[in-house]
Amino acid sequence: MSNCPPATVQRRIIRFDSGTVEERLDDLLIESTIKVLWNGKQVFSGLITRCNLIDFVVGHLISEGMICDDADIFEISIKGDRIEVTGRDNRCSSPVRELKHAEIKAWKLIKYANVFRSMGWIYKETGSTHTGALFVDGTARIFFEDISRWNVVDKLIGAAFRQDVHPDVVLLSCRVVSPIVEKLVHLGAPIVASVSAPTEKAVETAEEAGITLIGFLRGNRFNIYSHEWRIIY
Repeated sequence: MSNCPPATVQRRIIRFDSGTVEERLDDLLIESTIKVLWNGKQVFSGLITRCNLIDFVVGHLISEGMICDDADIFEISIKGDRIEVTGRDNRCSSPVRELKHAEIKAWKLIKYANVFRSMGWIYKETGSTHTGALFVDGTARIFFEDISRWNVVDKLIGAAFRQDVHPDVVLLSCRVVSPIVEKLVHLGAPIVASVSAPTEKAVETAEEAGITLIGFLRGNRFNIYSHEWRIIY
């Protein structure tokens, strides 16, 4: 995070609380916009929390099937809000990584969730970010937060390939929809869990991909929606 610009800014607000009015400073998330060009063609334009941009670019290209892994990229040039990427056009019809073999005890998953909730300083200050983490052997190896849940997933994928991390569990703060599961298939992670809910199509996609999908991971409870055999009670 040290090489990233400030993610928050303070602004004067008026707070009304149960009849009491007070002036105070509030932390707000800073919006940034970027465009990504792949071999001269624009492939992304949108809002982002301006940090870990290389991880995002790599993950986005992999998760959208434009490349198979980070070795297909020759150069990434960041010029203000414009990111130019050159590389080998290597469309992958299926993910390079196979699903990792992993099982987990229910109490450990809850322990992971407690660690996950303790992370994310931008969310604690602003309440405006989505968060995601990759766990390997009980340790949160990679963690990101971003204004967009899609960006969080792409950053996780990019960092996992760049750092050669093959996670056991992916933890997310967001609602899980089918395109997010489709992106995460590229990670080869067998278990995806969120503090929020999945959609019907997300469950179907996870079932077909062989992924254990968990939702409402809150407190001491969670729901298992697919491939429950990986959870040990």
